[in-house]
Amino acid sequence: LVTMMITSSVPLFEQLLIPEPEPEVKSASGASGTRSRAIGQGSGGSKKRAPTMAQQFKKQVLHLMETLGATEPHFIRCLKPNEEKKENLWDEKRMHEQIVFNGIPENIRIAQAGFVWRLSWENFISRYKLLSPRTWPNVAEGCPLDKACEFICEDAEIESFQYAVGHRSKIFIKEHSVVDELEKKRKA
Repeated sequence: LVTMMITSSVPLFEQLLIPEPEPEVKSASGASGTRSRAIGQGSGGSKKRAPTMAQQFKKQVLHLMETLGATEPHFIRCLKPNEEKKENLWDEKRMHEQIVFNGIPENIRIAQAGFVWRLSWENFISRYKLLSPRTWPNVAEGCPLDKACEFICEDAEIESFQYAVGHRSKIFIKEHSVVDELEKKRKA
């Protein structure tokens, strides 16, 4: 398995298997060299082992999660203009279908209204019902889902201009900071 990973051309494996550079250590005589990190080698000092692949992977995943957490995601939707893969050839029916099926007109309407975040009523209630005594532990039987979403927002002290409850199945929120605030209250 290790041999297969070492000879692999997959970038992830190559990065995982690159050993971390060993720190330069000056000896008492002033000569510099590298300190061995393996157990039983080197001249005294700490007996520190090289990080395992699992440790390296975990470190990289944590770094990736920090990077993702510090960004605001933007999505680009690509449309395929034709089946022949030729430039300047547009299949108008195909393009229209892709636009509609990807929900682009709805996304444009929502973005123009200023709502950057949306979630179905069911998912919103499931995630945030604990923020309202009117929806926790369960939404009252017969209570419409759109009303339950409003209860949660009111009890979480979200300003009414910051959200809109859709007429069919979704709740819309204007700013990511409102969602962040809901998450903080949920975890508190």
